[in-house]
Amino acid sequence: RLEFDQAFPLIKAMPGALAVQTCAYLSFRRKGFFGSLFGVIGLLLPASTMMVLLAIAAPKLAELNWLQPLLMGFQAGALALIALACLQLAQPYKKNRIWWIY
Repeated sequence: RLEFDQAFPLIKAMPGALAVQTCAYLSFRRKGFFGSLFGVIGLLLPASTMMVLLAIAAPKLAELNWLQPLLMGFQAGALALIALACLQLAQPYKKNRIWWIY
């Protein structure tokens, strides 16, 4: 635990996604270079495969009439999540009105 607490600031300072860096570090500590390599591949391969398959299928899926309302619902849900995150970020500044002037 102490070793990870000391390495975590270094992981955060490195470029790239935090999940990938943490996966690489933890799997390197357990199984060395090849553990790190296979750990990162295992983390990235499913999402990458799904993105490629969806990109191939996207033109055909766009023609389906029943799918359009579903995609609009996903867009509305994403917008709601972004708005909720903005509200949570602004919560600490709600009481101090001087922050709203700037």
